Amino acid sequence: YLMQRPFLHIVLSAPEMFGFMKGQPARIRKIGYEPVIISSASEKLDECAKADAMKRLTVSILRPISLWHDAKTFYQLCQIFRQDSPQAVMLSGPKAIFLGSMAAWVCQIPRRIIIYHGMRQENLKGPLRWILDACVKISFAAASTALTVSPSLRELLISRKLCSADKIEAIRPGTPNGIDIDKYSPTPELLHATMALKDSLGI
Repeated sequence: YLMQRPFLHIVLSAPEMFGFMKGQPARIRKIGYEPVIISSASEKLDECAKADAMKRLTVSILRPISLWHDAKTFYQLCQIFRQDSPQAVMLSGPKAIFLGSMAAWVCQIPRRIIIYHGMRQENLKGPLRWILDACVKISFAAASTALTVSPSLRELLISRKLCSADKIEAIRPGTPNGIDIDKYSPTPELLHATMALKDSLGI
């Protein structure tokens, strides 16, 4: 019989962030994992998960700091991780990174991967910035590896002493998911339509 692939749980702070992950479910399966998507309620994300034949779990994740709600989210993530026993988690977005990394560490998930898009607190000052810096530092400490979308962001995190250099790598300059070049390939149909448009405009 076919063995079940080990789970890889993807936790997103906001459902809209799945737009950064187009094509990744197929690549995750190709390397031997079964992706599971976790985020707040969203009909669009439900449809995307269905289209990619992914298990979809709904956990409310608020962007603002809310001690009671965040504690509840942390508890729910721990429950899911203990029930599904994923071999890896992929975390994206500040709140998903903070709560998800700690929950995965508590549940002893072997691979805890942070995808870091940017520093929310970069333009803040005072206590809120200190709190967010502390959250980031705790998140990276709990993760097994981290990826940033650019070398400059990696260097900023290292210079601010928020993450050790040996734990964090840059994916590629300025992109978390690359570009689907096939989408822009000049197919015969597209070239024909282009020529027709040029003729109609007298170009």
